[in-house]
Amino acid sequence: MIPLGHTFDAVRLPERIVHAGAGTDDPDIVRAYLAQYLNGPVIHDLGFARYYALVPPGSAKQWRAKVVECLGEGTYLGVPRTDRTEQTRASYWVVPPARPGGLCRAGDALAVVIAGNYLADDEDDGSMTGPATNALPLDITTMHADAERLLARGPEPLSDEELETVRLRLRGYIQLLIPEVEQSVSPLPWGDSRREHALTCAGEARMRLWLGPGNTLPVRYSVLHRLARSVLALCDCLPGEDES
Repeated sequence: MIPLGHTFDAVRLPERIVHAGAGTDDPDIVRAYLAQYLNGPVIHDLGFARYYALVPPGSAKQWRAKVVECLGEGTYLGVPRTDRTEQTRASYWVVPPARPGGLCRAGDALAVVIAGNYLADDEDDGSMTGPATNALPLDITTMHADAERLLARGPEPLSDEELETVRLRLRGYIQLLIPEVEQSVSPLPWGDSRREHALTCAGEARMRLWLGPGNTLPVRYSVLHRLARSVLALCDCLPGEDES
């Protein structure tokens, strides 16, 4: 058992969320999914049906999630030997450490949770009452960068699975951002330009949550771009550190 909070913290991911995001419980596909989207070491505890994404120490102190938990100082985690990479009833490395000190980003773990949670709950009706709303920590930098990367993508197409994962992730970002934006401008007086702009962005983003995935490739990309633009607009409505 290794004490957390010094070398790393750990985001505890239920199997249902991970497998929903991967679209299967096939070990090889899940391994590839986690390696691609977390890009860091992940432990699978098959006996307790959990995955543990290892993230930088201190992440647990910033984590306010109810859907998932980030374990930190004061907690111990059973860490398998580095050569234990095959599925077993005991814990093993589904994604082994690739380099010393290499860890998952907490923001990437957040994105996996958002996508998997909405897929697991079939949350696709545009409502603002899903379990992720107000339940996860905001990482504005990650959300903004993720949306910018999508809008700046070259001609290389995404697969159907990637398109759906990105769409759900952007929807999750929007559902997290809307209440934060609305709350941030609520103290401002009616007629204040910043308040009006923020509420307009939030209203437009809320309408875009009603967009379906699209039936053709051009429409699917159009939906992603609209969602990404709303993510950028909402992020820009939130005050920076020097304004808070």
